[in-house]
Amino acid sequence: MKTRRVISLTAFLSFIVLSYTGIMLFFCPEGRVAYWTGWELFGLNKTQYGQIHTTFMILFLITGVWHIVLNWNPILNYLKDKAKKIRVFTPEFNIALVLSVLFFVGTLWGWFPFQQFLNAGESVKIYWANEKGTPPWGHAEQNTVKRFVRGLEVYEAVENQNLIKLSASDAMEQMREAGIEVESGDSILMDIAKANGTTPQALMDIMLRAAQPLDPAAAEPTPQEKAMGDDEFPMPMSGLGRMTMRGYAETYKVDLDRMLAILGEHGLEPDPDVMLKTEAERLGTDPHAIIEMLNSSE
Repeated sequence: MKTRRVISLTAFLSFIVLSYTGIMLFFCPEGRVAYWTGWELFGLNKTQYGQIHTTFMILFLITGVWHIVLNWNPILNYLKDKAKKIRVFTPEFNIALVLSVLFFVGTLWGWFPFQQFLNAGESVKIYWANEKGTPPWGHAEQNTVKRFVRGLEVYEAVENQNLIKLSASDAMEQMREAGIEVESGDSILMDIAKANGTTPQALMDIMLRAAQPLDPAAAEPTPQEKAMGDDEFPMPMSGLGRMTMRGYAETYKVDLDRMLAILGEHGLEPDPDVMLKTEAERLGTDPHAIIEMLNSSE
């Protein structure tokens, strides 16, 4: 057995696996969507792709370093000029260096086509969110049943203008009628989903069957009022970064021109048709800070 061949072949195979998992991670949805909907592709979920990518990165690094050691003399020959003297900045090295710097700086500064490639990745994430659905709020799958149903009342009021009443006991009874085994209101939603071979998203759909319509006149204050307070511009529980300002204005029935005018007073000129996440990064802030800025105006 020759060590050089083992190292070269291992590096080659790990490169293939790294490339494959890297491509899958590029095309997979955001973590919150993947965990919420139970997303899988070719039998593996996002977590498994990430774990394999990480472990094979270590294997590739080890075999890569070993490969360099075993091939040190040929590498030195690449750095020699016609006089057989070592010269780091050979024409070949310069080309390799320029390509590396180009990819590094182009990515950081958003040059074409690097930014377009990254934007394509964002578009893929948006596609999966629209196709599969998103959790009502971040890490909702880690909530207990009790906490989840309380948040679900607020979410339905704020996001869907649907006032409902839902108790943990009714939600659990509805799940049990659907064949879902759940121990108590302190059980974690993701744990329940895994134990029953389903997804947190499916559990939410089941629980909502037990929701009772709430008469707005009988609820003082309503869940929506509790969540929104006196703010003119509501703060969504989730998905704000994926909205454009125009989309936000249409969703919450607020004046887009007024929003732009207020932000202009703060020295910000956002593009109303670009995702808030992207625009906020360009403007040196974050989406939630933009809404807070709107509500802080007099």
